[in-house]
Order: sequence, then structure tokens, then C-alpha cells
Amino acid sequence: MYDRLVTEPSDQITIVPAREASLEDVNGLIARSKAYWDWPEEYLSRAIPLHRITSSYLSSNRCFEVVTNHGELVGFLSITEGNARIMIDNLWIAPEHIRHGIGSAAVHFVFELARAYGWRHLWVLPEPPAEGFYRALGFSDTGERVPSRVSGGPVFSVYRIPAPELPATAYEHRVKSVLQSLGISPESLRGRSLLLCEEAKELVVAEIDRRGRVHQLLSAAAFAWREMKAAASAQGITLQIVSAFRSVDRQVEIIHSKLQAGVPLEQILAVNAPPGYSEHHTGRAVDITTPGATALAEEFEGTTAFRWLSEYGHSFRYFLSYPRNNRQGYSYEPWHWCYKR
Repeated sequence: MYDRLVTEPSDQITIVPAREASLEDVNGLIARSKAYWDWPEEYLSRAIPLHRITSSYLSSNRCFEVVTNHGELVGFLSITEGNARIMIDNLWIAPEHIRHGIGSAAVHFVFELARAYGWRHLWVLPEPPAEGFYRALGFSDTGERVPSRVSGGPVFSVYRIPAPELPATAYEHRVKSVLQSLGISPESLRGRSLLLCEEAKELVVAEIDRRGRVHQLLSAAAFAWREMKAAASAQGITLQIVSAFRSVDRQVEIIHSKLQAGVPLEQILAVNAPPGYSEHHTGRAVDITTPGATALAEEFEGTTAFRWLSEYGHSFRYFLSYPRNNRQGYSYEPWHWCYKR
């Protein structure tokens, strides 16, 4: 899912799901970005608190951090759904990075989401000085006006763009055919925020486990895995791979065998991604365990390994994919982590 959800808009930045631990930095960035436009101090003092991102907002909307390959936060993006509108509710870029193409990359990232989710239109209420930026990307002024929430503040214009429609790829046709063969209808996947994950082409061996099974990942993900494993080991914590790259065909086999055993499809899809939509296809995802823990079980959350990953995993670009109550509709998976470049 996140192979497309977490993309690489340039060689310098990446877009990853926003974390609660980053809220202080995010709100600081928003304040600096808002002030970039030289609004009067009195207006800023009342307007900036209205843009503050809270934990509740983070958990209720699609929120993303824009970060450099060195981990520096350079932007914040959020998308809201309501009143029959898909809205780019926040797009803030650190002032020192404005006009470096980062905002444009973030908007094209939203275009990719729109294509994946089937959104028909995108809406935005830009800061007045940024209206030209959105017009250059194809947004048009609807004529609708929204007054500032701050008395005496500016009037904002509502912009809209039809979501881009791109032709289906050969891989998408293949996935559609596979899903049909398993009896998985498009209707059953709607509303689950599932995004297509293409199969990795070039893999390397990341680890060979005690049973002699070979676990493969993309080169960058494998290198980061070994670095992370070594760092954990230095603190007395053992990380082991249960599963890494998994092909579409293997995903089909897993689901087919469960169907043959009489497991209801709805129950299967709560714990197994539909073929074509598994992060394991991308060569970036790993299922992790540690000695003494049952593999692929929620009890992993109570281990020192999980606590270490929660604190340090992002330093190696590994992020927890499926927390509790995740948008994808999967059961909580504390063992499933994905490398985001």
C-alpha cells in the first residue's frame, strides 16, 4: 500500500506518514511558513494558533511529513474529507526551502493519491500569496470566497482541479485479473485506503534465518535493516526477520489456501493484503520478531524489541505500517515495519 502512498518526488526528499512525535516540529514549521508572507504581527499572533496541528487532527486525517534524506523536516501536508470535498487542508514548506520544487512535489503526490483512491476533484483554500502556485499546477478559482477566521484578516479564494486520470498499467490489469480469480471485488476494497504496491525487480539478500530461509529486500532497505539490527544488538536487543519480500503469486497462494480451508474472505482480508496491495511486494517491508516472542502476534508489542523500534526505527527509515484502527482496515500489526526512503 505505501509503495505508492510513500513516494519519492525528488532525489532529496520523501513523504511519509506524520508522527505524533513530530507535532512540535510540525507546528513550529507551520508558524515559520505562515510568517514568511509578511503578514502583520497582530494578524499572525491570532492566525497561527488556528493552524496548530493536534493529535486528534493527526489521527483523523491523512497527514504527511516531507523530510530530506537526512531526516530534516521541510514540509507538512494534510488532506481532509468532508462536505463531499477532498481538500488539501495544509501544505506548508519551511521558508528556507520555498521555491525549491518541494511544494510542487507534494501536490503531485496528492495527485497520485487521487488517482489511487478514485477522487474526482481536489480542493484547496490557499494563502492569497500562494494562489499563483496552485494556478500553475492546474487549479482554477471557483469564485467561492471564504472570510478569514481572524477579524480583519484576508478573504480566501477556493480553488479546484479535476483529479488526473491516468491509463491503467499492465501491472494493474494483472492485479485486477488476479483479484477476480479469488473472488475479491473492487467494492469490497473501497473505503479501506488500499494503494497499489508494485513488485520490486532488483532484490538482495537481507538476512538468512536460522532455518535457512532467505529474506530479500531492495538494496537500500536491506542496508538500512542491517544497520538497524546492528544498532539494536549493541543495546542487547535482537531483531529477526520473519518475512520480507513476497511476490504477488505467493500472496495469491496464501489467500487461496485459506479459502480452500474454509476461511471467510472478509476474515482473510483483515490479516492478509489482497494480491497487488501488499507492502511486501515492494521489497521494503519486513515482519519482525525477537527471541521469546510468538511470531506475527500482537504480544510483540510488549517486547523490548518493539519499544526500541518505536523509539529508534525512524532513524533508519523504518516505520510502523498498521497501528491500531488503521485506515487500511487491517488488524493491528506491531511486527510489520516498512522502509521509506
